[in-house]
Amino acid sequence: MKKIRAFSAVALVGALAALFLTPSCCGDPHKAYERVLRANLHTLRDVIGQYHEDRGRYPERLEDLITAGYLRRVPIDPYTKSQATWRLTLENRPETEGRPGIVDVRSGARGTSRDGRPLGSL
Repeated sequence: MKKIRAFSAVALVGALAALFLTPSCCGDPHKAYERVLRANLHTLRDVIGQYHEDRGRYPERLEDLITAGYLRRVPIDPYTKSQATWRLTLENRPETEGRPGIVDVRSGARGTSRDGRPLGSL
């Protein structure tokens, strides 16, 4: 006869708690924030490029990316915890051609990344 081994709910919860409370899982929150910031910047830059490719012009506002269906919402800067603190780089174009579009985006957060660069330069 084979023995059947079963975990009780208490043992299972204890095992999961031990797994999630190890230092390798919790890690450095600054590292996690930086990863989220880099991912959000990558997403924003990618959809700005797609918008430009598809429409032949850059978006005038980040909200234009939502209206056009490129994003569901403007990502949050994990350091500032806001959608409104992104620093926008606008294209250089004569005023006679209309409002300039957004060509790049950077974090509005103060401080430095783990490699010593300012967060606003990522």
